[in-house]
Amino acid sequence: MPQSRVVYEITSFQVSRAYLENPYIFKSATAYIAENAPHGNYTGLQVEEPVNKLTSFTGWDSIEQHVAFRTSTAHTELVSRAQAAKAGDATTFHTSFENDEQPALNSKITELVWVAPKQGVDLTDLARAVALAVRNFNGDAEYPVGEEKCSGAAWGYVVEKKVICYVAGWPSMEARNAICRRMTRQTHGAVKEAKIWLANGDREAENWDDIAVQTIVHLKLEPSSA
Repeated sequence: MPQSRVVYEITSFQVSRAYLENPYIFKSATAYIAENAPHGNYTGLQVEEPVNKLTSFTGWDSIEQHVAFRTSTAHTELVSRAQAAKAGDATTFHTSFENDEQPALNSKITELVWVAPKQGVDLTDLARAVALAVRNFNGDAEYPVGEEKCSGAAWGYVVEKKVICYVAGWPSMEARNAICRRMTRQTHGAVKEAKIWLANGDREAENWDDIAVQTIVHLKLEPSSA
């Protein structure tokens, strides 16, 4: 598939009690983002603890466009609209996905994974394994007829640090867990297929624990409209 030209700003922060009692207080902010970001915005809470942590994906033409927005009066207005919903500082990273991210972002459950290489593992080698795993979840692996499946997976390099961002869409957490259990062989098979030699040089990597540290969360994202 062609590389996405969208640069996603991925921002996470803990929300206030006021937000948990009335999520509508953030609608003004997400609608305003949708007005200003050319490729829309997806926002949602985590499924796992802390369930009061919110993550948003906002699409820009470039990082420069996002930086320009952050120095504009429009950003000052956004901060004002978002203030009541926030209960802590935000973390932000940028990525541009190498294949279609829309099926994952538009699913009932979006899996977000930060994949960092272990010491001695080259980021390019790690990316090769992630790309092979994405290929499997996007349909090269066979799903039994009538069984629920991954609605789409995508990956991209994080701009700010040597980490890969991976997203996948699922119809439910139950389906996600069942499919991942069934596809354990294919998932670790992607690592073997990538043929990554470990730092000590005595063998090739056999599974994800050999090559990466993964931080995994699941989100219930909703698209924002202006």
